[in-house]
Amino acid sequence: MPEIIKLAKLSQDLEERVKNLEDLVFAGVSEPLKFSVLGNFAYLKLLTDKLLEHGLDEVLVFSGGEEVEGVGPGWLPLRGSDLVKALRAYASLGTHLMYEGRLPNWRVYTPWIYTYKGEVFIEWPKMCFRNVYKMMLLRLADASLGEPFTSGIEFEKVDSAILDIFRQRFMMDLVDIPDVFRRMDPADYLRLAGRVSRYAVNLYRETGYPAQTLQPFLPFGTSSVAAVLLGRTKIVKRHGLSEPLGYLRPYDPRFSDLYATISLRRGIYFDPWMVDLDDDVLLKIITSLVANGEKVYEESDGTGVYLLDIEEQREALEEALGPISYRFLADYALERLGEGLYLFVGSAGSRELYSYHPPPPEYQPVMLLGQAFNMGVAYLRAEVKGLPDPLLQIYSCLFDIEDRHVSYKFTLATRPKRIQVKDGIYLDKESGAGIVVY
Repeated sequence: MPEIIKLAKLSQDLEERVKNLEDLVFAGVSEPLKFSVLGNFAYLKLLTDKLLEHGLDEVLVFSGGEEVEGVGPGWLPLRGSDLVKALRAYASLGTHLMYEGRLPNWRVYTPWIYTYKGEVFIEWPKMCFRNVYKMMLLRLADASLGEPFTSGIEFEKVDSAILDIFRQRFMMDLVDIPDVFRRMDPADYLRLAGRVSRYAVNLYRETGYPAQTLQPFLPFGTSSVAAVLLGRTKIVKRHGLSEPLGYLRPYDPRFSDLYATISLRRGIYFDPWMVDLDDDVLLKIITSLVANGEKVYEESDGTGVYLLDIEEQREALEEALGPISYRFLADYALERLGEGLYLFVGSAGSRELYSYHPPPPEYQPVMLLGQAFNMGVAYLRAEVKGLPDPLLQIYSCLFDIEDRHVSYKFTLATRPKRIQVKDGIYLDKESGAGIVVY
């Protein structure tokens, strides 16, 4: 049977174990295993003491030989202050640092919530108790489960249209697919992403521990979002479906991952040809664009900014972008993202006319929409007076002219729009792209 152990008692026991292992090491027993076990016990002792400092009291432990029974799934949000205390203690010891810098913020690992005999527990960091206990759960004495974030959102079984998408994109056992997935409407996904992200951001500000959010935009072409049922993910993990949008498990224990189901509609998308063009061909295209563009600014070394007429310079732009990407930019994306199409070009060693900056809140929606269109968007501020400012980068690349031993930078940009987002959601139903701002 599992037992509830007082953290003060656990700290005393661990102190004794650490001392005994140190005595063995000092006595000359120096196998790597002894150092590994000593490190686990020492880390476990440190975390136990941190939890005590933050006012936590008890831990539920399953010993190595017993089955884990009676433990049920919980979810966020939780009512009560003990969750905040626990995450502050975890953050103070840096248990989350192994995830930071490796994953985007909407795919950060969040400790799982559990229930046992009507009480709520949070997962103890796994790296601290291997070789000690089979499972450890920290008791949150004042915690109670809130209404799941998915309340009010309808999950439907996948239909034949979604099965057709999977059939065309992936080699999968389609017989199992209806039992693996549920689907949700793009607008429902964005509402859910807003709810989850507001909560997670506030929890991070309060505790310093990053919590799982959901990707704040839907990629271009999204027809629905597939929610993968927990326990039926093996087929999905093997094939890596489409665009992953995050883990739903901390907020609804019925589901694990969310994926964007991107339709295979023909027509517009943005996938420039420029990276694959021969450098001499690209130089000829850029020379034509510069010669026929309206000069906004130019330096003696040829570095400059030019306003392009997207219709008059159609031939050169089609050659650079490809006809499909040109049509997407000219007929669809540009009017949604900004005003005017700017080109700035210069050698790699020339003065930078623009620099990258984090976007202020009023430009975050258009940044996210650009990401949803699969563009290489960035927020740019001018380094020279008199230049258009700010700009939204649409595409940028470097290319080399070998016989001149010079590298050039080519950037397309626009004056970004301030998108007014109603209720935090902007959904372009024609394209399937959408954003949520929170």
